[in-house]
Amino acid sequence: AGVEGIFLDITERKQNEKLQQVLYNISKAANSLITLDQLYKIIHEELGNIINTTNFHIALLNKEENRIHYDYFFDEKDNSSITLECDNVGSLSAHVIKTGQPLLVNRKQINKMIERGELILSHLGTLTEEILWLGVPLKIECEVIGTMAVLSYTNSELYSEKDIKIIEFVSGQVASAIDRVQKEEALQKSNQEFVSLFNSCPEALLYTDKKSDILYINPRFTEVFGYTLDEIIGKNTDEGMIYPKENIDEEKYYTKKSLNNFVEYE
Repeated sequence: AGVEGIFLDITERKQNEKLQQVLYNISKAANSLITLDQLYKIIHEELGNIINTTNFHIALLNKEENRIHYDYFFDEKDNSSITLECDNVGSLSAHVIKTGQPLLVNRKQINKMIERGELILSHLGTLTEEILWLGVPLKIECEVIGTMAVLSYTNSELYSEKDIKIIEFVSGQVASAIDRVQKEEALQKSNQEFVSLFNSCPEALLYTDKKSDILYINPRFTEVFGYTLDEIIGKNTDEGMIYPKENIDEEKYYTKKSLNNFVEYE
């Protein structure tokens, strides 16, 4: 009994070490220069170290489109073309999003949920007699942003209550990682749109820091003033390269004012 207890203790310790390593690796990936698609693959690979991820899905809720999108869909039998209305409780992922609770169900339990009207058969993809589906909500604070699920088509005993706790524990880090990379991609897209508008503007524009040191100019600025970016970057607008010396004080006034408010030039 003593030897068995030591063995179980060592096994549990090793499992916890694996779990912590998975959390660390996912966090590290989220804090690097990485796309969402790359992050999903890393999450899939890392979770495979602590739980069977032969079939692995990440579904995210898009509130603006009122839809659930399967952003990552690695599956032996079905494809990733599944897209559902978010208020449609007919799918397992939609059910988890609605309840905000983890769900572990086999074919018999799925059939009962269909009978109760909680699921719609046509929204469930491939079902086998031995299917076992385990899904957990992905949450940022108290808000559900999607689901993460694993399933087996051939082993109805592959996952247990212990696996629910493991994947639920990891889900917090996964949700944070996805949220971080999503925001980074949105920021990059916004910056690209800004640069595109800045460069295509028919007016001569320059971009400065709070000290009025020039950081960037658009093509029209070069056409009007004759300076290239290499010639003018780092220069200060107060040096008289752009404004006549007699207008420097006026320029300083409007520069200071524009840092806090919109400025209308008459």
